[in-house]
Amino acid sequence: MRKIRVLFLGILMYAMFVLNVNAASFGMTSSTKTVAPNSTFTIKVGGDCIGRVNLSVSNGTLSSTSVWVEQGYQSVAVTAGSSGTVTVTASPVTGFSDSDANIYNPGSRSVSVSIKSSDSSAGSSTSKPSKPSTDDKRSSENSLSSITIDPEVSSFKFDKNKTEYSVNLGSDIRKVNIKATPVDSKARVTGTGEISLKPGTNIVSIVVTAENGVKKTYIIKLYVDETPEVYIDYKDEKIGVLYTGEGVTVPDQFKREDYEYEGKAISLYSNGKIYLILGLDSNKKRHFYIFDKENGELQSKFSPIKIGDRVIYLTDRNIDLKGYSLKTFEIEGESYDCYSLEGEDNYCIFKTVDSDGQEKIYQYEKSEGTLQLFRNAENKNRVCVKENKTGIYILSGILVFCFIIIGIMSKKLFSRVSHEKTI
Repeated sequence: MRKIRVLFLGILMYAMFVLNVNAASFGMTSSTKTVAPNSTFTIKVGGDCIGRVNLSVSNGTLSSTSVWVEQGYQSVAVTAGSSGTVTVTASPVTGFSDSDANIYNPGSRSVSVSIKSSDSSAGSSTSKPSKPSTDDKRSSENSLSSITIDPEVSSFKFDKNKTEYSVNLGSDIRKVNIKATPVDSKARVTGTGEISLKPGTNIVSIVVTAENGVKKTYIIKLYVDETPEVYIDYKDEKIGVLYTGEGVTVPDQFKREDYEYEGKAISLYSNGKIYLILGLDSNKKRHFYIFDKENGELQSKFSPIKIGDRVIYLTDRNIDLKGYSLKTFEIEGESYDCYSLEGEDNYCIFKTVDSDGQEKIYQYEKSEGTLQLFRNAENKNRVCVKENKTGIYILSGILVFCFIIIGIMSKKLFSRVSHEKTI
């Protein structure tokens, strides 16, 4: 009887262990198995787990390349290519866990969707929509006369000749109300109204159907700055570290990698010599910053500028030279902080780093748009003074030597004269 109890207890404990291990789940599903060329569908990624998931796609584009999963599923819009198959892969990052905060490494998940046009499905029972006949008197007007976004976005301007727009929004905006007015009052508009937003790119499709059934689609890509989870002190402000990096061009030769900072995952961009983070300043503007991994500090801003056929990396490090003060200069159509002499509006100097992280000072000439290494005139003067002092020292030495020789000769001559007088 005792053996039976022990056996029963062992089976029960094993079952509880198995149930606990299998409690966590991670998966990804698609809203469809086939999609029309250049059309949009939805994937859902998540499960009974917690953590950051990176997304990648082949033969298509994603509304977001990273999502945060917390015991549920997140939806991401996928726009397919023109033909073939679109494949989306979801990869949990370091620190992914189950619902009990135990480390959970489920591996990647992928879904594939076939891209098929309406006339390529052999044997399909769906008939093709017929084109309006020449006798159809219904209107074919399917354009919009206006699109408005509330809250108002100053950078958004409706253009009757454009059907695709990109709009940047602050991290505090979570909803917008979109209204669209058709040119023809008989046309039908769908896809407008109140839209809930998430950090990253949100794609809104506004479809205008003419009276005769002909459709036109307007695409609005709303990019919402993500709310940083990590902040790092820099000068007199706190810089929020952005994880996704959507909508920003990563400098050439720099590759993204995951990095853990104070227990949280952040993105670093590295060329093997320099490490960068993408940060959000107190004015909600995004910049790259040079990151010191050893001390966990930000060293300076990092702004790639192309002048002519050269690319330099401008920093905001101070230049302490007599007579030079900080001013704002326009370089290649963008405004940058630069140092110049009082009353000088054509030349300025600034500090840069090269691809190895070595600091250099360059001089920029505004009128010619040229760049050259800066040679400090003050240092030149110091060298000249030093050289002049060296010459003075040498000349003084020669004079002293001459005086000594003259003194010796005078002494000998005086002794000789005295001797002659004695005789």
